[in-house]
Amino acid sequence: MTDLNESSHLFEASSRLDSAATILGRLSEGQATTPADREALKWAGGFLSEVDWSSGVSNDARSLGNLAVQATEVRPTFYAALIGIERRLREAGLKQENEVVEFLQKLYRFLIRGGMKGKGKATLPSERLQLASAFLLELSQRLLIQLTDNGLPRDNELLVAY
Repeated sequence: MTDLNESSHLFEASSRLDSAATILGRLSEGQATTPADREALKWAGGFLSEVDWSSGVSNDARSLGNLAVQATEVRPTFYAALIGIERRLREAGLKQENEVVEFLQKLYRFLIRGGMKGKGKATLPSERLQLASAFLLELSQRLLIQLTDNGLPRDNELLVAY
């Protein structure tokens, strides 16, 4: 039952992060959010700030339910996704670790506020929203790959035998 539980947690996280990535993409194009969009972004922000030990973002993630199990399962994939978009981070001018950490902290705050624009440094410009969308999409896809045997081809004859 543990495997099914873990799989359902990973699938849920992947689906919700994919939704948040789509919403961020729309926001980068200047589109408005719906109340459901804002709730999806809040979940993603709370979840990601739980996953990222270096976030330093205080939030109400505890009120979003039991995210600790999902966060633990996702953490290695989260850091792999950051490595996966390293080139895009550098192209966006985020070359130092502290710059990436600052970007992620701003992203989490933005998400926790449901995509509502903040004042000054808390605002994410369109190009940063696109980068954030790409990161969440990368993480979502890596979680799906993790559910399908890490992307390795399956031996269908073995599956038929079971």
